Amino acid sequence: MSAGQIAAPHWRLGTPIVVGLVVGAFAFGGLAGFSLPRAAGSSHVDAAAGSAAGAVIPGVAVNNMSDAADRAFAGLSAGAVIPGVAVNNMSDAADRAFAGLAATDHERAENTFTKWITTPPAMAGVVGGDVGAGSYAGEILKYTPAATTVIEALYHFNGSKHSFTALVHVEQTGLKAVIIGVVTEGWLKGNMVQGEYTQITCVQAPSSTSGTCFQGTLDIMRGSKSKD
Repeated sequence: MSAGQIAAPHWRLGTPIVVGLVVGAFAFGGLAGFSLPRAAGSSHVDAAAGSAAGAVIPGVAVNNMSDAADRAFAGLSAGAVIPGVAVNNMSDAADRAFAGLAATDHERAENTFTKWITTPPAMAGVVGGDVGAGSYAGEILKYTPAATTVIEALYHFNGSKHSFTALVHVEQTGLKAVIIGVVTEGWLKGNMVQGEYTQITCVQAPSSTSGTCFQGTLDIMRGSKSKD
């Protein structure tokens, strides 16, 4: 048989080999940066995903749903603990954000006061805020004047909603003061308090004090009560 009569070999590839070559081609294309044309309508999906990904909700961590969380929702029981997924992954702040409510600070009871000295060491005044509108009374226990005056006192808040007594430590520099202390009686007893005041003049103060008043806040820190 002449060379011209030699038939070209006829190659037949089995189905498994063809499948293997196709899969290999896709893998190589992915590594090399090639991709197939997108399916119709995929651009709309990308646009929707992009707008959602760009949204930032106060109190919600970016990428709140991690890969580990995805695995959890793929079939693990609700009680399972998964590395990389925080317990209570949906925070209270996130719950409020998704409900359309503004995140608010419920960690403190916020109270206001305006007080003045009547007959030392007694004090009187008015209160407001979470305790409700009401009256203030106080007693100065210790007074140490200096560049920063230090005062120990009892503050009594008698509001229309709540009442409490706090033992406080005050440090006043100039016309400004900071307050720390603890609730000793009444509402939220045992919790810490913190606040501040500014020295002002007001008509309620007796003339003997030149109208000197002190206006400020005293907040109770919920959950700060020491464990017995």
